[in-house]
Formats: sequence, C-alpha cells, structure tokens
Amino acid sequence: MSKIISIDELQEGFVLKNSIMNKFGQILLKEGSVLKLSHIKMFKLWGIVSLTIESDDDNNIGDIDNTIYCQAERMINQKMVWSPRNNNEEELKVLFINILSRFLVSGEQCQ
Repeated sequence: MSKIISIDELQEGFVLKNSIMNKFGQILLKEGSVLKLSHIKMFKLWGIVSLTIESDDDNNIGDIDNTIYCQAERMINQKMVWSPRNNNEEELKVLFINILSRFLVSGEQCQ
C-alpha cells in the first residue's frame, strides 16, 4: 500500500513508493529509497509539496472510517469523466478521494 503525504509530514526512515524525477525524466531518487533528513531538505529546495511513501494504511488516510472513504470514492468516480492513465494520475485521484473524505468527516457544507 502507499500513502500520499505532505512534505512537512515526512520523516527519516519512510520508504519512497515512487521514484522522484525531474522534468527531463531523470531519476533523482529511486523508489524504495529510505528517506534521510538530507533527502527531505532537498525535496523542500526542489519545491516538492507531497509525495508517496510505503504505508500499511488500507485507505491511505488512516483515521477516516472506511465507509466514508468508500462514499468519497463513489462520489469522485461519478464526477470524473476520465480514468487515470498513469501513476501520477492515479495518485491525483487518490488525493481527491482523501480530501473529499476529510471534508465529509468535517461536516462542512459546500458553497
């Protein structure tokens, strides 16, 4: 399993799920790398705001009930007119689901 997290949540010892590449497709840090403090500092310098790490979480958001997560996933699937074609798009979809899940838990109303 994997988990998308903010750069501010990164800790030494986390394992990178996907390789970090520059805009030319060159691998800067390969998947499976164990993160060090120096890596986290580099990510911040490069302007990386989130990335995917290895995780045991079933639904990628830990503290949110699976029923809510599934509801958010159904809502996103109804609204999306495309299917993810690659890892980046799949991670974006999961990020949308996670954000909507947290929104549903908060009970806020859409404007």
